[in-house]
Formats: sequence, C-alpha cells, structure tokens
Amino acid sequence: MTGIIHPYLYEIDAASLENRKVVRYSMPAGVYNAIKEAQGVSADHAMAFSGLQAVLGWAAPSVDLVGIAAPSRIAQKTLTLTAIDPAKSSDEIRREIEVAVSIWLGIVVPEKATEITAMLTDGRSARGAACVEHTIGAALTWNGACACPADFALFDLISLIAARALEGQVLNRETPDEGKLVLSGAQQSLYFGKSLQRYEPSRVDRKRGAGWWTELFNVAAVSTPESRNLRVAINVGTRNFGEIHEARIGRHRARYMDVFVPANPALAPGSGRIRCVELATTRRDWWNAGHKENGRESPDRRVLKTILGMSGLDFDETALGLKPLVSESIGLYPRFGTVHGDQWAPGGTGVSHPEREEYLAFLDKHLGAVGFARVRMERITKRGPKGLVTPLGDEPADLQAALSRRFGDAGATLSLLQSRPNGAKLFDDAIQAVLGEPRDISEGTWSFENGFSLCVKHEPAGPFAQLLDAVDETKAASVPKHLQYKVKDAIRDERDTFAREGMAAYLDNAFYSLPPAWMGLVEMNEALAEDGERDPYLLAYQTIAMKGGVAQVKLFNPEGDQELESPDDEDSAAGSDSFAYQNSILDLFRSVGVSPVQDQHIRLSAWWVINLNDRAGDRQAGAKGGFCTPLYIECDNGSITVCLMGRDDEPVRCTYSEAFRRIATGNVANLKFVKSEEQSIRIAQFLAQATPRDERRTVLFVEATNIRAAVPGFRNSGQFAFDRLQLGNVGGAAPVREILPSDGLSIVRITDESAKAPCYWVEQNTQGTTTGVFREPSAKRTYWISRGLPTPLQISSRQANKKSRHNQGAGQYKHRRFPSLSEVTVVVKSECEEVWALVALTRAMMQCHIATDEKTILPFPLHEGALLAGAAR
Repeated sequence: MTGIIHPYLYEIDAASLENRKVVRYSMPAGVYNAIKEAQGVSADHAMAFSGLQAVLGWAAPSVDLVGIAAPSRIAQKTLTLTAIDPAKSSDEIRREIEVAVSIWLGIVVPEKATEITAMLTDGRSARGAACVEHTIGAALTWNGACACPADFALFDLISLIAARALEGQVLNRETPDEGKLVLSGAQQSLYFGKSLQRYEPSRVDRKRGAGWWTELFNVAAVSTPESRNLRVAINVGTRNFGEIHEARIGRHRARYMDVFVPANPALAPGSGRIRCVELATTRRDWWNAGHKENGRESPDRRVLKTILGMSGLDFDETALGLKPLVSESIGLYPRFGTVHGDQWAPGGTGVSHPEREEYLAFLDKHLGAVGFARVRMERITKRGPKGLVTPLGDEPADLQAALSRRFGDAGATLSLLQSRPNGAKLFDDAIQAVLGEPRDISEGTWSFENGFSLCVKHEPAGPFAQLLDAVDETKAASVPKHLQYKVKDAIRDERDTFAREGMAAYLDNAFYSLPPAWMGLVEMNEALAEDGERDPYLLAYQTIAMKGGVAQVKLFNPEGDQELESPDDEDSAAGSDSFAYQNSILDLFRSVGVSPVQDQHIRLSAWWVINLNDRAGDRQAGAKGGFCTPLYIECDNGSITVCLMGRDDEPVRCTYSEAFRRIATGNVANLKFVKSEEQSIRIAQFLAQATPRDERRTVLFVEATNIRAAVPGFRNSGQFAFDRLQLGNVGGAAPVREILPSDGLSIVRITDESAKAPCYWVEQNTQGTTTGVFREPSAKRTYWISRGLPTPLQISSRQANKKSRHNQGAGQYKHRRFPSLSEVTVVVKSECEEVWALVALTRAMMQCHIATDEKTILPFPLHEGALLAGAAR
C-alpha cells in the first residue's frame, strides 16, 4: 500500500516506571527573602532568577526544573529546583545546587553574595530539610475514554526518559553534519517538552557571511483519547544561527542565543554532559556595552560573561550576543529567526524526505531501547458526505454574491486612508483583481453585474500615519518610585485618548458620513514602529472600530518606493504590492463578517476564549492590559453571528463586525482579574446560555488548549468522557448544562499545540509529505489530520525536498518544521451524525476561508474566533 504513514509518536507502559524518584530542593525562606531584598523586589512579588538556568546547566546539570513554588500548602513560596530520576543522591544534588546558587549570587548581587551564601550553607535559616525525595506514582486511571496519571510528575518523567535516551547519540553518522544531540538546560516547565540540538551546528559559508544550522528535536509527553498508555510526540525542525545586526534588536523584546556549555568538572564531578542553555541579549545591553555602562547589565549578560571568562575566551563586549563565538570548550550561537526571511536561512527551514526516514530509524532504535513503541496508524480512504456545507467558489462572481448576502441592497463602503503617492492606483487595482471588472463606476460607486455596489473612497491618512505626541513623564518624578508606573500609565492613557479623539474628528471631516460596518485600509510608514510609544498602529484600529468600521493597516517602506529606477523594478514591486493589497482587502471582507459558506444544511458554531496577558515592558500606544472574555460564533444560512458576554454577564448577540468593534473598544465583560475558579464557572455559564437548545443539526468546534481551563470536560483527564459534556461542574458544583447525543449538537475538539504535534515520514513517497486523515487501528473517535504543505512551499520544494541536505547544503530552501499531525476528536456525536462524516467536515472546513485558500489548523468558524482575539490587543 502506498502512502503508509509513520508518525514520530511513541508510547510506553507506565507500569515499567515504578519507583522512579524526584529530588526537590526548596530554598530556605530566610535566604529567599534576603535575595529578594538584595534585588529590591517588593514583598508581594517573586524573586527574579534570570540567568540561573544557565549557571545550573554549567554547575548543577542534574537539575531539570526551576521555578517559584510553595513546598506545602501552609508554606510561603520560594525558589524550588527539581531533579527528576537523577543518577545522584539527594545530598550530592543539594551540594551542586548550593554551589550553583552561590556562583549565581556572586554574579547578580555581588555586594550581598557573601552574606547570603553564608546563610545558604550554614543551615540555620532552614526549618526543615532543604532537599526532599519522593517516588513518582506510576499508576494510571482509565475511565473508558482517556488515561490519566495519579501523579502528574509522570508526564515530566516520560519526557525526560525519552529525551535522555536521545542525549549523546550520534546523528547524521558518516556525513559532513555528524554530531551528538545535546539536551537543553533547566526549565520552568516541561509541559511543552524537552529540546535537543545537534552539536556542533553545521557551518554554511554564504555571500552574506557565515551561518550555521542544526536539527532541533522537541520531545513532549502527551496523552490522547482512547489510549491506555501515555506517549511522547517528537517534533523535528531546523534551527538557524548567524550574525545579528544591532538594528534587529527590538526596543522591548530580547534576542536569544543558544550557548552550548559543558558541565564544569570541578563543580559537577563525573557529569561529562554538555547542556544547551538559552540566554537573552537586549537593546539596553548592547547600548550599555557600547557606552561602557557595565554596572547596568542584565543578569543574563552578567552570567554569560562569567561563563565565557571562566572558560578562558576573549570576546568583544559590543558584539556579545550578536555574533557567534565558537571554541573547543564552548559555542555561542545567536538565533537566526524567521523574521529574516526563509530565503536567507543558512540551513533552510525544514527537514527533507531522506532525513525524515533516517530520523525515524534513529528514534525507533534509541527510544525502543528504553521501552517505547511506535504508534501505528492507517489511512482512512473513504469520502465524507457531500452537500452538508458548500464553501464559496473561487470566482470573483462568487465573492460578489457573498458580499451581496452580507450587505444587501445598501452595498458596502471601502475607504483608503492614503500615505503613498501610488496608493490609490494600487488600491483600485487590488479591488478589481479581487472582485473582477465592475459594470459601471459612477461618483466613486462601483456597480457589478449581480447588482452588488461598492462605494470606494480615497482620502489622505492624516493623523493615522503620524507619530503621536511624546509623553512627558517628568510629572511622575515627585511620586514614590513604586507608584511611578501608575502615573506614567495615566499620562499615556490621556495622550492616547486625545489622539483617538483627533483621529475620530479627522474621519468625520474627511468622510462626512460613514455607514455601519464600513471598511478602512490605512497606509502607514513602517518606520513609525521604531518608536513604539508613539506608533499610531493600534490606535488606528481602535479609532476605526469606535466609528463603526473595521480596519487593516498596510505597512510600507517609502525608501523602497523611491528606489524604483527601472520599469522592470517598478513592475516587480507593483506586483508584490498588489498581492499584499489584495490580501488586505480580503482580510477586511473577513473582518466585516462576509461568510465563506455558499450553502449549508447544518449549522456551524464554535466556542473560543480570548485570554491575553499584559506584556511587561510593552509600551506600544493603545496597548491594553490583561483581557479575558468568552465567545460563541455561529454560521447559519450563510450568515456569521457572534454572541458576547456583556459587562453584566448577559449574552449579547451581534454581527461579526459589531463583535469586532465591541471587543476592540472593551465593551464586553473582562474576566481576567477574577479568581480562576470563578472565571471558569462564569465562562461555562455563558457558553451554556449562548449555545442554542433548539435540537437543530449543529457541529460545534473547540480547540483543546484554549477551552479546557473553562470546561474541564475537554481536558485529557478523569473528567473527559464521550457523549456527555458537562458545563459549569467546577469544584464539585452541579453542571449548569449537560450536552448529550439527543440534543442534536455534535462537538469536535481540535488540538493545536505545535510543540506537541508529532512529525511523520511517509513510505513510498518521493517528498515524504502527504495530506489526509489517519486513525489508530483501535480508535473510534480520535483521528489525525495532515494538511500537507502550503501551496507556495509545495511548488518551491518539489525538487529540493527529495534530496538530502547533507549533499546539497545551503541551496536547500525547504519547508518549515511541519508537516505534522493534528489530533481531532469527536467528543459528542449526535444521534443523527456519523463520526467519519464529522471528521471529514472538520477537514473540509480547514480550507473554508475568505482571506486564504490554504488549509488552516483551525476550521471555520473556529478560525474566526481566534482571529477576533486580535481585536483585543
């Protein structure tokens, strides 16, 4: 049989893992508080431990986890370090940890290091044993649907057993890219798995300078429905390294580097391990180095300089973290991110077909030696039923008809806020490319053959494309330091409010009257983003939403416009720009709620929870803090509606564009700052109310990671069950609603976690990629979908993907770490549906979108729920 798929998914019998131990070190409270005091951290904040992971990898490689936690329910939180299934005794681990912490203290708080180290080692500040050893429970419970461990540390243990089985193994044997896999350092969590990289990375000499690449293996423990065993999913990709220009360091975001550092034999005798630790470099670090301001360095930079100094390496401080530094004892490689463009990546951005077959044999050999067995899958070849949902066609006339269904006889309004001299022509040409030739154009109104009319307007961008006023923060100088941030935030909010009012007044003057659900495309100079605090980007979206519209911002480089010297250059740039403008217009149609469904005989719906955290240090104008609100999205009879939670928790039904406006302006409930249990109950109550009970044929899509905190029935736990979903059963409370097969509502759960999506190899296939639906032989409700490659990558990789990168080198520009498999589970199957029909519908809806014809991981309309989260930024 052709196309046999072999997933990088392995399972293990948990019973074979009995009597594995965990050693947990809890820093004495007195020492922890002394470190906080030395750092200037207030009592209600946790200690900062930046750079400690790197020191642990160097001096205490037995440590796997580092974080802030309470040793018991009655104890205060403290620094906690954990070694899982270590080869050393608890006393040896404690000594390693104390040495590592002492070194770290000497680096980050040198003025207090001697005093705190004395407290750490004399034991007088400890009320109990610093190190506690206990056994990991290997028992699993089975409720007929999903296996669940009694001790969740079992997931961490399985990840580490698999990762350690690969650590030190030779990859690409007898090739120019031969090397050993090196394990990552201590992490705060192993939820997303443990990574390994090949050391040393392969060098590629290019015209733009030397670059490096290596394989990146991510090993993550997972549980899946209908399996009695826990598993590990292996995701394989390529990581690129190279020299980073200082202009690529963001003002508020760090750039990361991988440092391959061997354990110090004097500090960790007999270890012999190399760790790959992650460290950051910031724009402030780079500026301080250039101005000799060494006293203001970040902890990560101080730690890095210490490790390099003790390794005997000379380095240029101004280039530290920006240029690779390679020696026999250590390797420092700045990450070369995808922001640079795949075509410049030294080693490509994916894994070719010959290597995927070799990696499968490599994983089979080394994971099999420690008790793992590969999961087998079979392709499902039968077709799903036709006619349930008919997606929109590809012709311009089909899109015109969809717009007519959305706007009716009143037509739509599409406006350009212009900043480029040729912007109007690009805009008009893009409209024509998307919608086809209009029958007539009269006074800015485009009329089409099917009767749809589009009012097209052009006006200068004005304040939408200008820097905001600078913020005068001197007013905060007289306020106590710990309260200054509140004053500064208030000043920024006042400035942003004034700017929004100015933008709104400009719209009123420029466009006179704008209908509801109008669409605005703003041309904006990309250089405005260089000053994030004055960048009008987010305010443009917010202001247009306040005026009843939806927005898209098209960034451009004015220098690129001026550098067009020949007609060929102009044609090439215009073609690229035209494509970008077409995408922006299609995104506007999506934002305003134009449905990608032409005909349907079954209602489509989705649950989504917008849950955004306040990003520390993000000072972009108009940025919100934490935000959490639930959504119910529905597509019925070709029309998209959304149900939101109002400020009094009441359901508010509206159009998609109105939902976009309400979310952007904050006119919905925000549950971010309520306790987690109360948040879950209120979200579940809302979803129970918002979801119809009319017993109509309905398919509801959810994404597991997004929804499971609010609805425990979607977790792979003891609460997971087929055909019986309970809402609101948090903390032992009675459910507010129970969804059963007799309700006519089927629920399909998609799992979208890229780090836990297993890659695969396809037998008897020249490229090693495939599309289709797969299932384990014993599974009835759980399927796996491969979407294959996006169309542009299918075209570009037809030749390169068939050849080994070891022979071709940097000329191989392959696809990214995917393809991988996405898990799809039918949680509730209504009495009138078949499981296979629901899975086939899910796959079809992954390619049902207005703004793209590519397959997405999330099907329509769940994909639209995820996109609405952008309005909350």
